[in-house]
Amino acid sequence: MHATNSGGSPNRLLAGLSAASLGIHLLLCAHLANRYQGESTSYLELSMRDISEPAARSIPRPRVRTKAPELQGDQSINIRERRVPQIKVEPLQTRPESISVGSVSIPALPDMSGVRGLKVGDWTPVVGGQEFMTRQDYTEMVRIKIESRKRYPESARSRRTEGRVTVRFTITPEGRVTGIQMVKSSGHALLDQAALNTVKEASPFPRAPSNLFKGSFQMEIVLAFELM
Repeated sequence: MHATNSGGSPNRLLAGLSAASLGIHLLLCAHLANRYQGESTSYLELSMRDISEPAARSIPRPRVRTKAPELQGDQSINIRERRVPQIKVEPLQTRPESISVGSVSIPALPDMSGVRGLKVGDWTPVVGGQEFMTRQDYTEMVRIKIESRKRYPESARSRRTEGRVTVRFTITPEGRVTGIQMVKSSGHALLDQAALNTVKEASPFPRAPSNLFKGSFQMEIVLAFELM
């Protein structure tokens, strides 16, 4: 009996120690597990970025082309021809009358034979009254002829003498000049005498028209002697 009890005590002791050791190990493992779990906490870093959408690019849209409607079948347009009636033009039977031009008579020069010292330029043909329509036409002709015979005295020209002379005279129905007199002097005797001589040399004039002038009539003319 004694031998049996002594053999069972060591086994119980060994079992108790094993159980105690296991409990201690379990406690240590649990403690270590909690500690490791606390130290191994990881942190997750978050960063915020401003990501904006890219600007939208405007792309032009292609122009929509409308398709021309197709003609179904051949459509022809009939144009009606319009006829214009022809107008018959008959040629003129009558001919224009011919215009007859009468002969123009030229007055013949007088016979100069036997006359000495007479220049052709001094001869004035007799002109009919039909050439002058008004009194002013005739008097203007007289003024032009007198001006054409005016001569500036050389002595007065060399002295540069100038002046105006008014001369009055009478024209007969035959065109001759009478009663030449000075109305207003230029103040220079050479110019006054030259003016009187000019009127004398211009005479005679064409016959005065009888339908415009009744007998003799007087005229006044101003002769200017001026150096240009």
